[in-house]
Amino acid sequence: MIVDIAPVPYRHSFDDYIDAMRSVDVAGMTRRSDVEGELAHAIPDPGVRAFLLQNLTRSDAGFEWRVNLDALAMNMEDIIGWPDTGVARFDGPTLFVAGE
Repeated sequence: MIVDIAPVPYRHSFDDYIDAMRSVDVAGMTRRSDVEGELAHAIPDPGVRAFLLQNLTRSDAGFEWRVNLDALAMNMEDIIGWPDTGVARFDGPTLFVAGE
């Protein structure tokens, strides 16, 4: 099964969003709106902020990011890339799932 929006490498990165999320001391905040306010300095688009804030959870220690921001940053090239398969070939049944 192949699942991807497009089998091409992307030219954009999410590094700025990851950096913005890392820069906010979410554990020390008590309200979700405070986190959003801090993100607004680096991410002016309210829709993008709302999307990123879906990854904010509250634990006994306070807020935390659900996603591993360090792992995302370290692996961004692989995440947005597409492997050079050369002349690889597969002759079995294949399911393509498209999305946008």
